[in-house]
Amino acid sequence: MPTGSAPDVIQIINFVYETKRVANFEPKISSVYRVHYVTCGSAMVQCGSLRREVKRGDVFFIFPSIPYVIEGQEDFKYLYISFIGIRANMLTERLGIGSRSFVYEGFENLESLWREGIEASPETVDLAGESVLLYTLMHIGNRTHDKETDHPVHANVERFLLVKKYIDDNFSDCALSLDRIGAEFAYNKKYLSTAFKKHFKIGITEYLNTVRINHACILMDQNYTSVSDIAYLCGYDDPMYFSRVFKKKMGVPPREYMK
Repeated sequence: MPTGSAPDVIQIINFVYETKRVANFEPKISSVYRVHYVTCGSAMVQCGSLRREVKRGDVFFIFPSIPYVIEGQEDFKYLYISFIGIRANMLTERLGIGSRSFVYEGFENLESLWREGIEASPETVDLAGESVLLYTLMHIGNRTHDKETDHPVHANVERFLLVKKYIDDNFSDCALSLDRIGAEFAYNKKYLSTAFKKHFKIGITEYLNTVRINHACILMDQNYTSVSDIAYLCGYDDPMYFSRVFKKKMGVPPREYMK
């Protein structure tokens, strides 16, 4: 099952109006970025180790590979756009959006824009999603912009975004390792590991395992049932090791997850 290359632009995956009560008390992991706009009610949202309350008019984010929890009240409703792409990394880095700063309050003026976007026709909903996303990011940037605390994307940041993209594109290769990634980018593996964690708040090996396990869950959701096949398609040449990593990440063994 070949994987496609990660796009160099922002790619909108979907645009959703969630009206059912969302109360997942166990941490989940997303394989994509998601930006949410709260239209009604309130909820507690946890991103990594931080918990914040969100209410109508607030915008909040979740990020690839970072565990999150959404505990919504009975009347909690929101719109969200999920997206990927190396430009997504660059923009969130540039605006200082991350697991330490994932909630932005008081954007009631954006509600009509979000509601208009969700009503776009199937032929133009991707354009509507990208427009709403970029317009929302612009407003966040305008509010938080400060010359003294600006976060420009320096060359070394872009370099590590390319490292991350390389992992995203090649995670299914069983030979992919810290040594190989270091050789590919001419980095000492110790420096590579330290710098990657500094930029993305997650170790490079942990990130690789997270991407692989996320893909394993997708395969299981698509009715793949052979643990050995799933392990191989996700970059593990040892099904037993894959099962241990999977249980550590998801809390249950692969067979139990399938059930």
